[in-house]
Parts: sequence; structure tokens; C-alpha cells
Amino acid sequence: METVAQIGNRFEIFQREDCFKFGTDAVLLARFSRIRRKDVLYDFCAGTGAVGFFCHLLYQPKEIGFVEIDSVMSELSHKTAIHNNIAEKCRFFCTDLADFNEDKSLPYADCVTVNPPYFLNQSGKTNQNENLKIARHTGDFSHETLFQKAYDLLKDGGKLFLIQRVQNLAEILYLMRNHRLEPKRLRMVHSYRDKEATLFLVEGVKNGGTWLDCLPPLVLYEENGEMTEEFRQMQEF
Repeated sequence: METVAQIGNRFEIFQREDCFKFGTDAVLLARFSRIRRKDVLYDFCAGTGAVGFFCHLLYQPKEIGFVEIDSVMSELSHKTAIHNNIAEKCRFFCTDLADFNEDKSLPYADCVTVNPPYFLNQSGKTNQNENLKIARHTGDFSHETLFQKAYDLLKDGGKLFLIQRVQNLAEILYLMRNHRLEPKRLRMVHSYRDKEATLFLVEGVKNGGTWLDCLPPLVLYEENGEMTEEFRQMQEF
């Protein structure tokens, strides 16, 4: 069954109860990203398009490309774009990321965002729903492929913005440097001030110089369970 998520008072995102629905990580990634009005943005592993649509609301990029392997979720993102009258600035690619832009025929992009599957195929609780399993587990998905595709698509100096589980931090930073996407900004995400980080946000620059800024931690909740002021403001569109 389809549902609609209301974003602020001016935007609606279509979802389905039996498919993966966007959550906090999509909001965090969009807020962490730094995108300009003139930029061409591609959102890898786009799902129903939440990250790309949030970036539209926040930054108004010139063009947004949504790359998603699941046809149901890709169709939902297309429906959202039409419903909100922004289809003319959106492009949709329903394909495995490994097959995306194989001939490198697309024009260079300024930015890539990605909220990839968090779990390796044999880790975490595997969901029997195929749509949910694709969204949560890597399957044949490869971080190597992700970074190679981002490098090929980005113009020199272009930016990659990514969110992942903190357990994957060492691998991600290693592979980014290996694919000449130099990590430039890093921010750890904590549910509570006295708890270990669960997620991290990182920005990489294609062929960037060696320099990494580690930003203050992002804390989501106070001890009483209420949202911190920063996190609350992040959800206002």
C-alpha cells in the first residue's frame, strides 16, 4: 500500500508500506551535503529518492539524477517528482550501480550523494522481503564499485557525500583514498552524548589534496529522549 510522507508544508514523498522507507540517515546526509544551485547532483542507491528530494528543498541544484536498482522504488521516486512538479530537473536510472554509466557517456557531475546498504550480506538480520533486503544488505553491492563510479562521474574537484555505519569507517576511508576521492570532512553521529558513535558522515573531493577536518560530533537526543536543538532544526524544511 502506498503512503505519502509530508515534508514541511510544500513537498510529499511517495513510499510503500512493504518497501524500505527513508529515515533519519537521509535527513542527516542531505544536511551534511554542500551543494550549490548551479550543481548537477546524482544520488546513488537512491531508494524512493529522499536524499535527492531533500537536497532539492535545501539547495535547489540545477539537475538531480536518481540511481536505484529496485524498479518499485525507482517508480515511486519518479511519481514523487511528477507530483511535486520538478520532473523536468530529474533523471531516473533504474539499474545496478555496476552497470550505471558503463560507457561513461554522461556529462560530468558536481556532486554525488550516497546512503548505501549498511550491512554485509552475512551480517545483521536479513529481511525476507526482497525490497527491504536490497535496501539494508550489500548483496553484490561493492564499495569499490561505488567509489569507481563516483570518480568516473564527478568532474575534477567534484564532491562525494556519504553516510555509513561507524564499523565501516576504516574501509570507507581507505577505499576513498584508493579511488582518489580524498576525505575532506568527517563527522561522527551519536544517538546520545554518552554513547558510542553509530554512524559517520564523510565528504570526499575528487583529486583533492591531503587534509581532513574532523567536525564536532552530532548528537541526536538529550538524556530525556527529546531531540537536541541541532537535530530538531535539521528536520525543518
